[in-house]
Amino acid sequence: MMSHWVAGAALILLLLLCVSFCLTQLSEVDFYWHLLAGERILQEGRVPRVDSFTYTSSGRPWIDL
Repeated sequence: MMSHWVAGAALILLLLLCVSFCLTQLSEVDFYWHLLAGERILQEGRVPRVDSFTYTSSGRPWIDL
């Protein structure tokens, strides 16, 4: 009896969490840059050593602040 209640409550909390993520606007200006950098790190298996994203700094060492 108690496990059904806990499972139901967990499901409702999970659904509320999903809805809140869907309703939240992405306000981080570098969000897509982070996605691209993460994709590059996954593909290469390491943090890039050279900046290839920035037009003005292309070819310079990658500096992660």
